[in-house]
Amino acid sequence: MKKRTVPGLLAFVAVVAVTLVVAAPLVAMAQTETESAQPQSAPAQQPAAKEAPKSKAPAKEMQARVFPVVNIYPSDLVKALQPLGSPGPFGSPMMVANNSTKTISVRDYPENLAAIESVIRLLDIKPKEVARRDYQGAVEVQISLIAASADDAYKEAPVPATLASVVDQLRRTLAFKRYRYVTTLTQRAAASVGGQSSSASGSIASPFAGSTGLERPALYEYVLKNLWVELPESGPPTAGVEFMFTLTLSRVTNAVVDTQKLSMSTPIRLLEGEQVVVGSSSAGDGDKSIIVVLSIRRLEK
Repeated sequence: MKKRTVPGLLAFVAVVAVTLVVAAPLVAMAQTETESAQPQSAPAQQPAAKEAPKSKAPAKEMQARVFPVVNIYPSDLVKALQPLGSPGPFGSPMMVANNSTKTISVRDYPENLAAIESVIRLLDIKPKEVARRDYQGAVEVQISLIAASADDAYKEAPVPATLASVVDQLRRTLAFKRYRYVTTLTQRAAASVGGQSSSASGSIASPFAGSTGLERPALYEYVLKNLWVELPESGPPTAGVEFMFTLTLSRVTNAVVDTQKLSMSTPIRLLEGEQVVVGSSSAGDGDKSIIVVLSIRRLEK
């Protein structure tokens, strides 16, 4: 048996070392390729965050306000305020003017109430002072009644010349077919700086009397409150009064007396001698109406 010499042993060790040096990179490359060939697991999906529930806007609620009015009639001011209000249950804005308390009551949404308040502040101003004097003396107030009907058979009556233009205007404006002049009530009263008041009552023939004769005389009552007349340095005199009127109609049906009360109440401002339609009140089943016309003139000039 031959003994391996030292030089031969060294040569063998060198060959083994070279083999290891060459093989190590190859093994590393093979491992890298194996790892890259394996499918990579997808990253775990995070659960979707739940959306917070959307909060509902609180529903708007109507509020009630009472606005004081100082310098003008609340009933006149409401006409300018109505376009700003929300329609109520019957289509018109919920506004009530009270000339006695000098207030306007409104029920509406907050933003509309704010707009209404701004307009009231804008319009409720003291009228410009003009040189004038107050008339203190006797005046004549004429209250004329005109009956209107939708019935073609309703007989008309001659109209005084002073009311002819008023009746012509009513024919063009209202839907009634027939108009009858009923009567004119004349009241003499006193006008003063603070305003005087007077009243009267009585009866007149029924404005809707038919051929059956079942209608009874109508009872009237009126009040003229705070009557005044102003005399400006230029222009025609003006007059004003708070007017209240009631007419009670009666009719006998089957031995039973049926009554219907027609009434109106409103402040009036007019020129001296001017014929002004104060208002109308429906009668019967709505197919008839009583129209009131008022005028004021001085008796001492």
